Amino acid sequence: MKQQFAWVIILIMLINVSSINAQSALDESDSNSADHTSYVILPSAFGPSKSQLILENIAAGFFSGEYGISKNISLKSSFELFNPLFSGESPTLTIQPKVHGAVFKNVSVAAELIHVIGFDDGSVTIPHGLVTIGSKKNNASIGFGRVFYKFFGVDDQYNAASLGAKAKLNEKWSLITDNWLLLDVPEPSFANTFNFYSIGVSKKMKKSFHLDFGLTYFSEAEDFGRLPWPFFKFRADASDVKSLFSKNPNKVKKKKDPIKIERKDKLQKAIYGEFLGIGTVYSVNFDMRFSRRPKGDGLGFRVGLSHFGVTTIPIQVNYLIGGVRHYLELGSGLTLASKNFDIGDGAYGSFNVTPSSSLGYRFQALNSGFFAKVGVDYFYTFTISDDDATLWPAIGIGYSFR
Repeated sequence: MKQQFAWVIILIMLINVSSINAQSALDESDSNSADHTSYVILPSAFGPSKSQLILENIAAGFFSGEYGISKNISLKSSFELFNPLFSGESPTLTIQPKVHGAVFKNVSVAAELIHVIGFDDGSVTIPHGLVTIGSKKNNASIGFGRVFYKFFGVDDQYNAASLGAKAKLNEKWSLITDNWLLLDVPEPSFANTFNFYSIGVSKKMKKSFHLDFGLTYFSEAEDFGRLPWPFFKFRADASDVKSLFSKNPNKVKKKKDPIKIERKDKLQKAIYGEFLGIGTVYSVNFDMRFSRRPKGDGLGFRVGLSHFGVTTIPIQVNYLIGGVRHYLELGSGLTLASKNFDIGDGAYGSFNVTPSSSLGYRFQALNSGFFAKVGVDYFYTFTISDDDATLWPAIGIGYSFR
C-alpha cells in the first residue's frame, strides 16, 4: 500500500513540475485569487491575504478558521471533537500562527508554530518551516519540523518532514496530496500515528466554496489498521460573508454611510446563548456595560444560567477593547455548580466553584442588532494532574440593545 501511495504522490509531483515550468511568472490574478491553496491537513507556504478569512470543516468534527492579520502574517485556530492522529477520544485545540511571503517568482516560504492541546491527553508543539514552488493553482510544498511530543505520559522529540502538492486538472477539479513523515521515531511508539499519506481531489463549487475528498493512509496499524480511510473536507472563503449567500455576488455594492455614533443615556446590553464556554455545555447569558460609552466598550459583566442535570451559573467581569462593533473581550470570574460537576465524567476536571478566565473576539451591533462572539475559556479546576486547568472553546450568538 505504501508503494502505491508513493507512486501516486510522485505522479502528482511530476504534473506539478511540468505545469510550474510552463509558467513564466506567477499570474497576478492567481496571486490574489480566493482559490486558497489547501491540502488535506498540512499547510502550504501561501497564506491568506490581509483580512481574508478561510473556514474549513473536515469529517464533521474538525472546525478551523485562518485569518490574514497582515500581508505576511496569519493566524489559524482549529477545534477537533476527535483527532485520529492522536488516537484519543478527547477534543483538541490547535493554535497556528504563520509568517509567509514570496522570495522569488513562483517560490514562497513560511515559518509557523503548530501548538496542539489535547485537553486531558497532553500537547504537541511543532516549529515548522516550508517552501512552496508554483502558483496557488499548481504547486508543491516541502517542509521540515521538530515535534515536541507530550502525549499519553510520553515525553519525547522527533524530526518530521512534510510533503504536499496540488495539480489543477481543469477549472473545477484539482488533485491534492499531503504527507507527514516522522524521521527518527523508534518502534513501537504512540507517535507513529502521526505518519500518514493522503491523496484526493478538490472541486471548486459555486461562489467561494470548495469540496475535497479522498483517502488517508495511516502507518500505525494498532488503532486504525493498515487501510485507507476516507476524508471529506468543506472550505469557504468567508472574507465577505454576505457574498457567500448572495444570489448575485458580482453586484456592485452601494457605499455605506459612515457609522453614526449616537449618544444614548442607556447602558449597552446583550442577551445571548453560548455553546460550551464557562457554562461548560451551554448557557443563556445577560451582558451589560457599567458605563454609558458611545462605542459600547469598557468595563461590564455577564451572568448566565444552564441546566443539564446540574445547574451551573457563570459569572464574570469583562472588559471590551475596540469599537465600533468589533471588540477584543477579556474576562475573569467564577462558574458555580449546584453539585459537584465532572467535566467529561471527570476527564477534564470537576468542581462546585471554579475560577475562570476568557479571551475572545466579539461582534456587537451599536445600540441594537446582531451579537456574536468566539473565544477560549480557561477553567482552574485544580484536578488535572499536570496543568491544573482546562481550556474550553466558546461560541455565542444573540441580540444587543440599549
